[in-house]
Amino acid sequence: MSYPAAGVPAPPPPRGKGMLITGAVLLGLGIVGIVLGIVMTVNAATSLLSKIGAAQTAPATFTSQLDGGSTYAVYEATQGTGAATTVQPTAISVTGPSGAVTVSKTGATVNSVGDNNQNYAEVALFTPPTTGSYTITVAGNGAVVAVAPALSTAAKGFAWIVAVIFGGLFAVVGLILLIIGAVRRSSSRRAQPSQFGGPPGAAPAR
Repeated sequence: MSYPAAGVPAPPPPRGKGMLITGAVLLGLGIVGIVLGIVMTVNAATSLLSKIGAAQTAPATFTSQLDGGSTYAVYEATQGTGAATTVQPTAISVTGPSGAVTVSKTGATVNSVGDNNQNYAEVALFTPPTTGSYTITVAGNGAVVAVAPALSTAAKGFAWIVAVIFGGLFAVVGLILLIIGAVRRSSSRRAQPSQFGGPPGAAPAR
């Protein structure tokens, strides 16, 4: 009496597909984060430095289109980090569409930007109440001054550096997952013929 031969079981699907997909997604997100972070950080730095670059020797008058609600600063050029400043907030006046704008001190700590040869230190802060054209006047004492977004405001633009860092981490993890997934998938495909007695459709060995 004979019995029908049992059918050959279907081989399991190759492993590693999910890891490949996850790795590709993370790698893509990482690259986007890096590119976007670099572009936005460069734009923020270029914007701040270009505005500080339009410096004048006091007495000076600046007329600028400013954004309402954003904090701006009057900067004084100094030689080296921590050098003393000479411009006082009382020597600065700001007027705009709504009239005079309050000018305040920067506090006990003077923030500065630049390099060791030419720094710009914040000497006063003001926040326009509405968007419009403003006139900033600095009384004369021979100091080199400029008007630009306050460092606290500019720092929001530099926050894109975080996107570069996390983008790099995502890209590295994604690349690792892609490599591991590719290795597992390749190993799984090679193991299938030997585990099931030959190519798909072949009769099982007796």
